[in-house]
Amino acid sequence: MGVASRGGHGVLADPIFLWTLVAIERGITRRERALMKLARYLALAIAIEGLTIGVLVGIVAVFGPTDPESSALFAQRLGYWVGPLAGFGLCLAGGWFVAQRVDRRHVVHGLALGVLVAAIDTALLVGGGAPFEPVFVVSNLGRMVAGSAGGWLAGRSS
Repeated sequence: MGVASRGGHGVLADPIFLWTLVAIERGITRRERALMKLARYLALAIAIEGLTIGVLVGIVAVFGPTDPESSALFAQRLGYWVGPLAGFGLCLAGGWFVAQRVDRRHVVHGLALGVLVAAIDTALLVGGGAPFEPVFVVSNLGRMVAGSAGGWLAGRSS
């Protein structure tokens, strides 16, 4: 299997992978390799959380009221459904993606991504001063379950 066809993804689809190959050529340590994997997972977790927020903003922009105050209330109500559902779907896909790139322990790698996304979501909620809502716990547990399920699916397809 050539470099350009690793896991069915081209090198251009993953610049961190290309950086990893260059680093391996010069002889990196296990610690450096683990830090590069963590950087990849963190970048993907940030992208997933950003896309989840983007989905909500897009729906509000297209279907929401034009008045800013009403739009904010609409986004808050819609966020109870869109946030958890989009987060679940994106974590499922992300868990599958990261687990495709490992040889074993697929579920653990998917779970790791789900935990990172849930941690970012929690940090955004706490940093934004959002009052505690039970849906936040359910949503973040769902992200962890989805990441694990994505890893499990990747393990079954490999």
